[in-house]
Formats: sequence, structure tokens, C-alpha cells
Amino acid sequence: DLFNPVKYFFTSKGGAVVEKEATQTSLNYTYDPTHPVPSHGGNNLMIRCGALNQAEQENRPDVLRFTSDELTEDLAITGGLTATLFVSSSAVDTDFTAKLTDVYPSGKSVLLNDGIVRMRWRKGTAFSADPQLITPGQVYEVEIFMWSTSYIFPKGHKWRVSISSSNNPRFEPNPNNGLALSANGPNVTAHNNVFLGGSQASYMTMPVVQKSQLPKVDVKAVIDRWFDERPASWRENIPKMREAAITSIPSYEL
Repeated sequence: DLFNPVKYFFTSKGGAVVEKEATQTSLNYTYDPTHPVPSHGGNNLMIRCGALNQAEQENRPDVLRFTSDELTEDLAITGGLTATLFVSSSAVDTDFTAKLTDVYPSGKSVLLNDGIVRMRWRKGTAFSADPQLITPGQVYEVEIFMWSTSYIFPKGHKWRVSISSSNNPRFEPNPNNGLALSANGPNVTAHNNVFLGGSQASYMTMPVVQKSQLPKVDVKAVIDRWFDERPASWRENIPKMREAAITSIPSYEL
């Protein structure tokens, strides 16, 4: 197989390690649907997209952060990304979101991938007429698929997984009331828990590969070719756009 799926367990002190903590604990936050985490970057069409700095979003009280140790060597990943969470809520329905970011030595936290799960459809029944609400206080195991990527975290950086319950307007906030999506109903504040360690240890699965397994790509040449193929109406803006594209690439990729 190309990649080696490695589980990194979240810790009570906000870390991400290969050995889970023996003692079960939990971290909690309050999700207010009227005050959701604002979207900033990501795989969007109608709002600003891309690999943007998440530092402001991560510093909210309704966001849990789990950060690796500083990397002593490059870490290459290629494949699907999944956050597996053990969670509970005070509400009958709520969402859980996950973001993977590259944390620079400066503190900048650049978004790579994200995902979401709505608890009523935690078993993949998003198109079913039989959504399954949850029992407040009961612990559930859920998976958040964060799509796929191929990326190298450079030596000296860290990586981070941020857990919350909203990412608006990329995803419409869950009012937590359990009603049909078409129904008008109250917004319910949810007190959500993420469990760590022991038999209910939340973790991130990373598709780790060796750098030698990855194809060599001349990134600058790819950018140049892409801009060369743009229509004539783009010409006056291409120099500035090309410069922005080149400067956004980490130096280790050039």
C-alpha cells in the first residue's frame, strides 16, 4: 500500500500523540447556533476559498485545538483524512466539525482540509427519511471524513486538528432542535463533549507516506503553464496573480 494510516490520539492537554492516554477524560464547549464559527477559506465556491490562516477562528471558546509536537523531520501524507470522535451533547441533534491545519513557527495556522458530521445522520443516512436523533448525555462514536490530500508538513512546523460544531456559511448552522430542516423552530444552545483517552479515545487518522514515494513536481513550471493558458482578458493581472501564487508556496516545495 502507498500509505500507512497512523492514528494520533487527542490528549487532555491539547496534544496529538501516537500513544493514547490511559485515563479517560473529556473536553467540552458550548455551541450557540446564533453565534457560529465563521468560515475562512476551504473548498468553497460562493465565499472566499483556499488555504487561509485559521488563527482567529481557533482562538474562540467553542473550538477545541489538538496540536502535534514540533516536527523533527518532514511529515508527508497522501490519501484520505478521518477524524474519529467519541462525543456527547446536551441536545437531541448537533454538528461536529474538524479542520486540519499546518501550523507555522510564526503561529500561522493554514487550513488544509475540513469536514463535518450532523449527528442525526451520523450513520450516513443523509438522504434517508429516517434521521436518528441522539439521546442527550449518551456517548456516540462518529467519523468525520475530511476528504483527501497530498501534503508535506516541513520540519519545524506542527499540525493541528480543531474540533467545533459550526463552520458558517460553508455549512448551515445546526439549530440543535431536532426538527425537520424545513421546519421553523427555536435555536437550542448545545453543551458538547469530546472524550479522550481510555476506551473512548478520539483520534485523527493520517495517511503517512515516505517522501520518496511521492512524484517529483516542478511547482513553478505548473504555475507558469496554468497562467500561460489563461484568456487574454487576464493578461494585465497575471503578473500580480502569479507572484501571489509563487509566494504562497512553502519554500521546501520549490
